[in-house]
Amino acid sequence: MTTLQYRPFVTETDFAPLILLLGTVEAADHDGEDVSEATLHEQLGWPGHNPEHDRVVALADGSEETLAGYGALFKTAGDTIADAYVAVHPSWRRKGVGAQLLSLLIERARLLGAEGLRCYANAANPAATAFTGAQGFTPIASYTRLVAEDMSTLPSPPALPGFHLQTYDQIDDPAVFRRAVNHAYEGLWGHHQLTVEEVAQWLPTLAPEGILLLVAATDAIAGICRVEINTRLSASRGHRTALVDAPGVVPEYRDQSLYRPLLLHALHRATQRQAERIELESWGDAPATLDEYRALGFVTLQEAISYQRQL
Repeated sequence: MTTLQYRPFVTETDFAPLILLLGTVEAADHDGEDVSEATLHEQLGWPGHNPEHDRVVALADGSEETLAGYGALFKTAGDTIADAYVAVHPSWRRKGVGAQLLSLLIERARLLGAEGLRCYANAANPAATAFTGAQGFTPIASYTRLVAEDMSTLPSPPALPGFHLQTYDQIDDPAVFRRAVNHAYEGLWGHHQLTVEEVAQWLPTLAPEGILLLVAATDAIAGICRVEINTRLSASRGHRTALVDAPGVVPEYRDQSLYRPLLLHALHRATQRQAERIELESWGDAPATLDEYRALGFVTLQEAISYQRQL
């Protein structure tokens, strides 16, 4: 009888088998996950993440070359909720592997002081959504990735009476960036309050000229949106692809219909940089806001439901 061994992830020996496992899972499930080697390697260094303490693997008969399953936990210092990810090889499903991996992640999350656990499941994958329900998770919100492939129909960016735009390279102040991100996405699912340390790690990886800051007449930051020509996506899609991190507006200005014009200014910059395709990531935006984006020609590329359970 084949048995499974569960042990902590070892980067040196498990990274290559992990690429194979997640590639197999994506080929079977078509969830739209980016399982490229470059992206998986980048995740090893995410803020607050310790791969060899925050990950676990399931090995069949002690094999070091093939993973039956994999689990990972991500928790930042500024978030009381930890994110969990579980993947099981198609040939090992319905054997309790996912439940065991999740239980080990729960132990780790409690050790890190997490008050709850969050996970995502493709809305079009009934097995994944059934698993989360069986494990005590409740749906709370969604992540949506949209795409626009016809830039010719985009309207020109409108004037912004009472506001003006600045790019981060004109400001070059990490404290301003941190306040802008934390306040503009305040109260929205999928966003946590960035720490100084997280900003110091993340900001150097971003293109400063692609960070748009919406500034009110009082010189207070009213919103933020980020756009870049994404090398990895361009190679994957076969077209020069811009990635837009959806607009965020601070609570006191959310009733002034600023999401759409802020996005249009970001899209204009993408087209100025010869983008042939634009992908837009939205975390927890209101359905009405997403409808505004779809009215501009965006269509849903991927939708994942966020689930949460208390610990």
